[in-house]
Amino acid sequence: MLLSRSTRTQSRPFALFAVAALLGGAALAPVPASLRAQSRDEMNWQDRVYKDLSEQGVARIPAGTYRLDVPFVLDQNERLELSPKTTLIGVGGPAVILQGRRSAVSGGTLKSDSGVVVHVSQCLFWSVEDCVIEGAKQSGVGLLVEGPICYFGQASNVEIRDVAVAVSLTNDANANEFFHVVGFNIGTHFWKLDRAYANKVFGGFCHGSGTRDGATGVAVTNGSMYNGVYGLGFEPGGKNCRFLDTDPSSRRNQFIVQNNSVAGPRLQGREDFVILSGDQLRTPGGNVHLSTHINAIETKVKGVEKSSEQDKAGRVDLEKELAKLQKAIDYVYNGARFKKW
Repeated sequence: MLLSRSTRTQSRPFALFAVAALLGGAALAPVPASLRAQSRDEMNWQDRVYKDLSEQGVARIPAGTYRLDVPFVLDQNERLELSPKTTLIGVGGPAVILQGRRSAVSGGTLKSDSGVVVHVSQCLFWSVEDCVIEGAKQSGVGLLVEGPICYFGQASNVEIRDVAVAVSLTNDANANEFFHVVGFNIGTHFWKLDRAYANKVFGGFCHGSGTRDGATGVAVTNGSMYNGVYGLGFEPGGKNCRFLDTDPSSRRNQFIVQNNSVAGPRLQGREDFVILSGDQLRTPGGNVHLSTHINAIETKVKGVEKSSEQDKAGRVDLEKELAKLQKAIDYVYNGARFKKW
């Protein structure tokens, strides 16, 4: 649900504190002088932040740790910039909500003690850059991108820690792009695409440090299609971790990724293009996963069916190749070595 400007204003003044330390009952530090209200009406400093957003489109928060009972809500053409040593902690909810066209947050560390940390909701050309996103005890979602009408946004150089799901694209999130998103201590999913369309992921890595056994690198569900994941690395460490899991309703997605998980991929999508490079699944000729050839051949078979009678002569050879490669996959999943065929 989008928050209106009036709703956002009525929610203030909210409890936003600069904290010297979060443990041991330490005393609250004073509000930074640069954020103190300058007017005689004693405008509180959080109102000053919103005033800067409204008038200038940019608000800058200096170093310090701040607890928020209500998240910062960014409307159209508003950008929140944090110092590298600034931390915002959402109490009982997100730290930041982006809900306006070209709304953006950059820098610092964004945390939440429960639920979603950063929520992108129904906006165009949104941006999340150069920040750390951190949950609590592998719960909640680090970055939730939720439609409808959530298009053309981007996240870049983002580190995500201690959440159940690092990035979730859902409810018709469409045509967004992600660059160098890195995950640590992931509970269930690094990337979760649920009814998501034409999104692109470039690079990034999920590190094994603290990642829970059984975690999935990329899950594609609920009719997601035309998404692309390129150069993503997955090294979770757990014996039951699976890099890629596509359900039967997903189709026409592309995956060219670096896999270092023990459990094999579960590929049920239709007309997907998949290359998994890694040590677990090797073809005799290199590191291209056999399912790539299977999908390609299936596509060729379907194309032959739709072509002229003359072209149908090639169908027999294609079906033989398909059966041969499927047999090779069976050898892999049964733990046997490849044999000549």
